[in-house]
Amino acid sequence: MARFSVVFFVALLAGTVLHHQGVQAANGVDISDPTSKSTFECMKKSGVTFAIIRCWQSNGVVDANCPATAAAANEAGLIVELYMYPDAPRGNPAAQVDSFMAYVRQHNIRYGRVWLDIEYTYGGFWSSNHGTNQAFFGGLIAELRKQGQTIGVYTSASQWEPIMGRFVGQKSVLTGAFSGMSNSFKEIFPD
Repeated sequence: MARFSVVFFVALLAGTVLHHQGVQAANGVDISDPTSKSTFECMKKSGVTFAIIRCWQSNGVVDANCPATAAAANEAGLIVELYMYPDAPRGNPAAQVDSFMAYVRQHNIRYGRVWLDIEYTYGGFWSSNHGTNQAFFGGLIAELRKQGQTIGVYTSASQWEPIMGRFVGQKSVLTGAFSGMSNSFKEIFPD
């Protein structure tokens, strides 16, 4: 199997991601490197059913590998979803979403949901002001909704709380998202 960087998700993330497809639990991958159809086919034989592919990088630019990687995953028969790792210091969440969505449309990427990746990078990255981060996050959600996207958020309590504090924003987005979980990826679905 070719070299690739992935994080395997199980039941908690995947079960809800694919629940709309009638699947109760599944294995999936988070892809941030170029990945070929043959690699995805190998993953599929190992039980992977979906891929969440990075299409927007934390430095505020599109991921040039996204279109080919998404096409390879689709061709291998995986369910494809995309993720956006927002550039909080750059601000202007609406413009970031607009650029992200324009890129996705320009490349005719087939996908189901847009995920927001909310986590620290090695250098910190987010503001130390929870209110600033909450407003930026709210702007991302608002613009994705405006553009008719189905949205997911993946993070962990250990990532979310230093960035957002105890922010629950719209209860439909966050209520109960971290109950009983520690350092595990969870998904949060807006209504």
